[in-house]
Amino acid sequence: MCPYAGVRPRLPDYTGFESFRDSDISPYYRSELRRLPPEETWTAINARLLGLLRGIHTRTLRGPVEIDPAQLDRWHAYLFGQDFMGAGRTRRGNVTYPVMIVDGGKATERLRQGPAPELVRGELGRSCQEFATHLESALTGGGYIEMAAGALAAAELYSAVLRIHPYEDGNGRLAFVVLQAALRSQGMHAITFDDLARHDRLLGHALRDEPERDVNPIAGLVVEREASARVAQGAGPQGAYAVLPDGVRELDDDEALAALAHNAMLLALHPDHARRLMEEHGQDAAGRPV
Repeated sequence: MCPYAGVRPRLPDYTGFESFRDSDISPYYRSELRRLPPEETWTAINARLLGLLRGIHTRTLRGPVEIDPAQLDRWHAYLFGQDFMGAGRTRRGNVTYPVMIVDGGKATERLRQGPAPELVRGELGRSCQEFATHLESALTGGGYIEMAAGALAAAELYSAVLRIHPYEDGNGRLAFVVLQAALRSQGMHAITFDDLARHDRLLGHALRDEPERDVNPIAGLVVEREASARVAQGAGPQGAYAVLPDGVRELDDDEALAALAHNAMLLALHPDHARRLMEEHGQDAAGRPV
């Protein structure tokens, strides 16, 4: 069976926005104890992503969701469980991760080192606070957020989580969730990235060290996805939709939420691995047949 085929287990919507304690009532996979094969591991994380995205969607219908380090800890713990990857706990060691860098028109993968463990909480807190300040300013100014400004604020936070790499693993999937929460909190659409390679190239600019760091390319991609949805639906942001490769879908549609979860899983893979899986199983970046 392909890693993302078959029936996805239905988990309750995530509701732990102020506090979260996992339990066997909503079981997660325990890789150390159960040693699940890759296919079951994929299915388990995918189900958690779906439950978390659904919970965030429901919450943002009532207004912005708070995004701070403690919230990220809860989301990470929910996604990965207390027995895997130090879920919900800041990493205690140094970390390196691959970044796609474009120099002279050629894309090259390079390793980048995240900040030292003792700096992680401070940097993550500052990034979350910058987004919160942007959102508060918009709300006190009447609530209108210009599309480019909203996309830039969301992209800043998205790339910051990836750049800081606060956890031992699972940072890419968590960052994707944070991006969706940041967009929906501003009344914008949830989005998938249908061209994974292009996403990685544009994101690479935002993951460079200063002074070369530039968030504008990946923010521009977010604007592009948001603008396409507004064109399809008419002027102005709509409240509860996702931008998928095959069009715009309502977020209360399980297929739309499943596509978001699937896209998060693919983005966490090496681009070559993701491309092979898509070609092998005849699916696009949102898990749709092609």
